[in-house]
Amino acid sequence: KSANATLSVGVPPTILVQPTNEAVAVGAVATFSVVVNGSAPLTYQWLLNGGNVPNATNNVLVISNAQISDGGRYRVRVANAFGIANSSNVLLTIGIPPAIDTQPTNLAVAIGGVALFSVVAEGTPPLNYRWSFNGTNVLNATNSVLVITNVQSSNGGNYSVGVSSTFGSVKSSNAVLSVGQAPVIIA
Repeated sequence: KSANATLSVGVPPTILVQPTNEAVAVGAVATFSVVVNGSAPLTYQWLLNGGNVPNATNNVLVISNAQISDGGRYRVRVANAFGIANSSNVLLTIGIPPAIDTQPTNLAVAIGGVALFSVVAEGTPPLNYRWSFNGTNVLNATNSVLVITNVQSSNGGNYSVGVSSTFGSVKSSNAVLSVGQAPVIIA
């Protein structure tokens, strides 16, 4: 007579909700999660570019203080006694928030002249620019350079620029445009 055999019946893991791509600034928190159906106990292992992420054995992966080296393709492998399931690959993009290297500077321009403000910014592209005059956005002023032609007294005031990207934003200091009458030679 043979020994009794035990038949275990269960459900292999199935991923119901896949993780999604993330884009975060350096130093921020990135979070991936997965929702799985299957017979317990389930085990999880997150992978980065095909290699195991140490201590990443839950359905949620939290990367605090993300650094450039944390960027790449992530997926999770879920297993139980009845099978294995792999999530889709998702991308973690780590970017550098915008920073202003060179602020716009004050200008003094004669009526009818040309005023040119510029800013030099760095950060993960694309960088978006938005110039403002006395706190109000300037129409179509979305480059690193702002050119005002045929300057009039009404153009005098404070100019600043906001620089933004997927990874953050920064605002420049104010640059003052002073408008005056050009000197006239009388004799």
